[in-house]
Amino acid sequence: MKKYHLCTVLFVAILSQLPLPLRADHIDIKWTMDNKDDLSAMTMTAGAADYLTPSFALGANLTATATMTASNSDAGFTAVTYNPPFVQLTPKTRVTSKTAGHTVTFTLKPQTGHTFKPTTIEFDAVKCGTDGGNFDVYIKNGTTAEKALETGVAPLRNKVASGNAAG
Repeated sequence: MKKYHLCTVLFVAILSQLPLPLRADHIDIKWTMDNKDDLSAMTMTAGAADYLTPSFALGANLTATATMTASNSDAGFTAVTYNPPFVQLTPKTRVTSKTAGHTVTFTLKPQTGHTFKPTTIEFDAVKCGTDGGNFDVYIKNGTTAEKALETGVAPLRNKVASGNAAG
């Protein structure tokens, strides 16, 4: 399993009553993605709703098909326990480039008068039942163009075997 970074954000609250100083608050936001029946479940630092509104969207061509609590494993290998579990997302069709409906979108909308600067984005990912299944990670800030953070990310398979001892 490869670990990727998903969302720790630094919010800069611009206090409209005072021209200075600026105040920076550290906020952690985590979409747990550990229950296929509730993909939008998330946790965030207490009081974070004063600064932002989070949302989640799953593309129409992706289906949450399973909640995985452990990897598969070949004979003689020990399965890896996933804590927290992973939700398996299955596409309706295979695509080889960024395609509408094949996206998972996490949105953070600052409340009026606030701006934010992401400092860390992290997440965990595995491939299920394939040696393919790469993905890209993009970020979009306001009205600016999307920027690729990573392309062709190739997480390890969820099967512990001689070629993948980490599972």
